[in-house]
Amino acid sequence: LDVFSEKSYDTATLNDIAKKANVTRGAIYWHFEDKIDILKELTNIHLGDFLKKTYSETLVLEGNSLKKIENLFMDYFEHFLNNPDNLKYKRIIDIKMAFNENNLFVQDIFGEIIDNMIKKTNEIIIYGQSKNEIRQDIYAVFFTGTILNWITEFDRMDCLNTKSGFSFLNNKDLILKKILEILKPFKE
Repeated sequence: LDVFSEKSYDTATLNDIAKKANVTRGAIYWHFEDKIDILKELTNIHLGDFLKKTYSETLVLEGNSLKKIENLFMDYFEHFLNNPDNLKYKRIIDIKMAFNENNLFVQDIFGEIIDNMIKKTNEIIIYGQSKNEIRQDIYAVFFTGTILNWITEFDRMDCLNTKSGFSFLNNKDLILKKILEILKPFKE
């Protein structure tokens, strides 16, 4: 995690990792086939538990769809933005994915994860629309993409707004409230 964070995934070598871990390169190969294998393990550590908890507990709870979406935001913030190692992992992945969205690397590690996030979130939106908890005049897939983009981009948006003095992270509760208001059906 530290080596990929300091040097970037693409420029880090197994020698760098071995040196930082104070082991031989052979010891690294004993446990991992290559850098991709190491990144997969980091993904299991920093993303796997979060997704299991989110999709097995938070999103399947009985109740209002808007509450489930609120829980998704709050779980994300708690997991990534309040934990320096998880945030470090996220930034490594953001950089790798930003420049290689269509390559096999991203699909190999994240294809199933992304597909599952889209599917589960879309199910919540569709269910909420069927119960009139979420407005029906906009396609569910649009809301799904927008919600997942907002959730996963908060830390990057905060970096872009340092000059204006507005902090997305410091105002996450207000922003979440406004997003939930947009999702609510119009009152007649």
